[in-house]
This record gives sequence, structure tokens and C-alpha cells, in this order.
Amino acid sequence: MQFVEAKGDHLDGNEKTEYIKSLFSVLNSHLEEKFVEVGEVKLVQEKDEVAFDLVLQSKWENDLNRIENDFKN
Repeated sequence: MQFVEAKGDHLDGNEKTEYIKSLFSVLNSHLEEKFVEVGEVKLVQEKDEVAFDLVLQSKWENDLNRIENDFKN
């Protein structure tokens, strides 16, 4: 499972964009742990992989191709 956030280039460096990058980094760093239900969100990691990425408008094709290749491997 892959979660992707898309942003226009003009939002690169924006406070909210940097927050989302940081949040995704924290989530990705904890993906090897077992997940339990938290509020209304339940992430289960067994055979499926979960990853979070932020894609900027000017790099969307390259980034999505990279994400797809990483996910397949």
C-alpha cells in the first residue's frame, strides 16, 4: 500500500509541506513495527508493505515511476 501526497512546486519549502515530509518520514521509520488500532486508523503490516511519499509537481513522473519500481521490488 502506498500513500502519496502531491503538491505544486510553489509549495516546496512551505511550512505545511515540510510538516507532511516530516510526518511521512516518521511514519516510514516506524513501518517495521506491528501496528495496532489508534482511533479510527488501523494500519496492518503482514505481507503488504506500507509507505508514504510526497511528490512535487515538477518531478511527479520521475517520482511516481521510482515509487512504483520501489514498491514492485
